[in-house]
Amino acid sequence: MLHRRPTTDPATTSDDALLIAVCGGDREAFHQLYVRLTPRLVSFARRTLVDHAQAEEVVHDVLLDVWSDDTTPYDPARASATSWLQTLTHRRAVDRVRSIERTRQREIRVGMRDFEPVDHDAAERLDVLAEWVAVRNALAGLTPHQRSAVLLRYRDGLTDLEVADRLSVPVGTAKTRIRSGLRGLRRCLSVAV
Repeated sequence: MLHRRPTTDPATTSDDALLIAVCGGDREAFHQLYVRLTPRLVSFARRTLVDHAQAEEVVHDVLLDVWSDDTTPYDPARASATSWLQTLTHRRAVDRVRSIERTRQREIRVGMRDFEPVDHDAAERLDVLAEWVAVRNALAGLTPHQRSAVLLRYRDGLTDLEVADRLSVPVGTAKTRIRSGLRGLRRCLSVAV
């Protein structure tokens, strides 16, 4: 009884011979080539595509194109099987990157139509303005002596001694006016909030 040997022996067949057999429709050669070269081609594709799953997809598509004759025929005189498959893989990976980028740009454009920009600076300015108005109103509720002492201390940055000199009062009086003014501000602002 004769046993048919497979047309390709994986241990002794070169990548070039396997690829030629694949182009001739040899299923066993395709399986062997797929198993042998897929890890290298995926690693090669990951140089262009960071995502491992995308790289696997690209290599799978390239090898299926080779199997179904949907690509330029392989010519062993022009390149080795590995080089030829790497070229096809690289081209497909670059196409995939471009496609992903186009999709991302399109999603950004579509998203921009639905997006109402918020002027955070304007919102912040409104908050500051509202706080300023509340402080101004609270200051208006203080006595003139308290208001002068608080403004000199906190707006102008004077020390207690300098406030006392400016108002021509003893330091203790200046401190009392500042403290009582701050209590009045705290009361007014806690009600405003």
